[in-house]
Order: sequence, then structure tokens, then C-alpha cells
Amino acid sequence: MSRCWCVNGGARGGALEPNIWALQRKTVDPDPQSVEEADQIYLLMKEDYRISRNVRLAWFLSKLNQSIRPASPSELQTSENELDLIAVHPKGWQPESPPTTDPCTLMPSTRATFLARRYRFIIELDLSPSTGIVDDSTGEMIFDEVFHALSKCLAGLAQPFKVPGTDQLFRPKIFITILVYSSIIGLTSPQVRFSSVFQSFRASSAKVSHL
Repeated sequence: MSRCWCVNGGARGGALEPNIWALQRKTVDPDPQSVEEADQIYLLMKEDYRISRNVRLAWFLSKLNQSIRPASPSELQTSENELDLIAVHPKGWQPESPPTTDPCTLMPSTRATFLARRYRFIIELDLSPSTGIVDDSTGEMIFDEVFHALSKCLAGLAQPFKVPGTDQLFRPKIFITILVYSSIIGLTSPQVRFSSVFQSFRASSAKVSHL
């Protein structure tokens, strides 16, 4: 017989439903030093398989009201963990603040952002006959504007970036599928038609610049 339970003591739909406020009463080990509260944290998920929301929640609850600090670059390279903490922002953190590895206390109000090592995007382009008209505000065909927007989108997705609060460049694997809709594709049926231009194309700055 299967059982589903909640931290607050009630079962509902088989989902784990924690009572964060009740967990504030959790015993905290005394710390002689004053540690700032964490306002936001960033965690990197393992690539081999999908990390479920239950696993993410379990990590958060296991660290609640405890001192946490981000892993070093060398630790990340050799880590076998499902979740690795890569950045911690104390309250009052600003984008211009220098990177820090100082510990902070994980609070119920701390915001957590989970980053994956790979992402998949599906982009649909509307290339119906109506895109062949000229946009009065720009003087360009809407058809051309669609591809200008697509070019900027792909360039942005392929661009590596720094995780806020660190000086490490983050380069996730980006896989893109592009579908094109046009009412003139396949004239044998009046149904909506989609044609695949790229299927699971791995985007990189070099590849995108040659498209």
C-alpha cells in the first residue's frame, strides 16, 4: 500500500508539501561568529539525469537555518553531487559587489535558483503569407524582422555568462529545435502545417555566427 505524506502532517495528492514556518523551530547549532542571512543562492544540477523538485526541496530543507558556502571551482570539477552550491548572495548584495565565498545562513525566505548543465528550446516561427507585408514603422518586411529577431535570440542563448556573484563563465549545452509555420506548406490539407528547420541543433557562438 502506497503512502504519501507532507511535512506538516497531512497527505494531499501525493506531493511533498512542507510547512516552512514550522521548520523555523529547527534546532540551530550555536555559531560564535555572526553570519549574514542568505538572500539568494544559485545551485548547479547534475547533468546525467533530471533532478526532481523533491530532491531540490530535500536539499533546501536539509540546509535550512545552517551556514552554507559556495563550492570552489576545483570542487565543482570533481563533484559527484546532484546539487552543488555555486553562489550565495547575502542581504543587500548588489551586482557590482565583488565575488565572495563567505558563509551565509540559509533562511526560509532565501530564494534559490537552480541551473542546469543543458537546456532544450523549441522556437516556432510564423512565416505565413501575412509576414510578406512591409512594416510601416520600420520600412522592412515582417519576414525579414522575424529572422533578425531569431538571430538575436540564438546569439543570446549561445553566449556564455557569469553567474551573479561569481567570476566563473557558465557555458551550458544549448540544444535548439526550430519549427516554421506556414499555411502554404503542404497544400493537400487545410490543417496547420509545421516544418522542422533544425532538430536538436546544439548552439554555440561559432555555429550561430555562421547561420
